[in-house]
Amino acid sequence: MVSLADLSPAIDELVQIEPKFELIDQRPGKRACPRWSQTMSVCHLRVVLMEEIATPRPELDRCLEHGLWFDGEELAKVFEKVRAKMGGRWQRR
Repeated sequence: MVSLADLSPAIDELVQIEPKFELIDQRPGKRACPRWSQTMSVCHLRVVLMEEIATPRPELDRCLEHGLWFDGEELAKVFEKVRAKMGGRWQRR
């Protein structure tokens, strides 16, 4: 489980831009949160970096209390998409 508050500094470190997040295409899911019995929703994560928007493909499970659940390589795909979207357009601080 990763909270958006924990994901933000990791993306900031990668591209030196503080991200904003939008959870899109949310709908009820079928999986229970691994930390409690509440059923999670599913969604896509949109990462807004200044005027650029990266929308990684993985469909993520989301617990309102604990954050996003990344299966397998899904977190790596988010980072890859962010880095590819910025494609050298960021400036180091």
